[in-house]
Amino acid sequence: MLKKNGIPLAFSARQSTFLVTRVEGNKIDPLNFLSEESSVRNSKALTSYNIDFKKPSVSDIKNLIELCDKNLIPERSLDWLDEISLGSLMFCVKYLVHCRNIGEIIVKTDIRNQTQKQLKDRVYLEFDLCFTGSIERKLAIIQETKDKLIQLRSMINIYLKWIEDKDHRFLGWLNNHQSASLSDSREPIGTNDTNTKECLIANALYTANEEHYRFEAFTLKAKSAWSQKVYRDKNPEKVSRTYALEVRAINQLNELSKLLGLTKTETIEHLIQETYNRENFESSK
Repeated sequence: MLKKNGIPLAFSARQSTFLVTRVEGNKIDPLNFLSEESSVRNSKALTSYNIDFKKPSVSDIKNLIELCDKNLIPERSLDWLDEISLGSLMFCVKYLVHCRNIGEIIVKTDIRNQTQKQLKDRVYLEFDLCFTGSIERKLAIIQETKDKLIQLRSMINIYLKWIEDKDHRFLGWLNNHQSASLSDSREPIGTNDTNTKECLIANALYTANEEHYRFEAFTLKAKSAWSQKVYRDKNPEKVSRTYALEVRAINQLNELSKLLGLTKTETIEHLIQETYNRENFESSK
């Protein structure tokens, strides 16, 4: 970036967006303005303050940069968002909106369809334009969000390991199961075909934040339900049934199973088949 007397002759994307939005207010869309060419953003930032963008004085630019420094969080404050998964970033956005009431810009977009960079830009804009507090307060909330994410990922570690490397079929099943079991969780993120896993992780983190023990119980039940589904799919001819037996019959079944070296299910099937064959044989005589 060109400088004169140590002062930059152009503004960063965040600086120019902040400066223009501060003057124009709702007349511009900060998300669209942020994506404009730097020359467009810079000239607009200067003209918004009645400064000739062709011949701005160093003093004018210095004053505007000082204004930015008093309101914008440091450039690297959210770099850690680049190091986390998209699902974790979705959770952070959702946490800021629903738990910290920060989200004028975020809530206007479907976060499911955003890239890592797009979501990060929105988080920066929230703190730059919408959250009216001291920089120290803003940084404290950012650190709180980061610490919360680390804590929750540790709490749902079993769930995260379970869904790792799972295929689309499993993720589709889990999405339906999770939606049905946790349907009353506050405003879950709906999934789509391109990032089902990341949306599931975001919802899992958010539910764990709201009701940790409930989510823990859900994970155990879901793992059991999936195991049963896999077993049924492998044995399509087998159908689960429940029958009440006398204690004596149960004890006899246990003894027969050990004697025959079969499982209880196999023992029951063996006895039924044996009896059925014998009865058919006798009736044919």
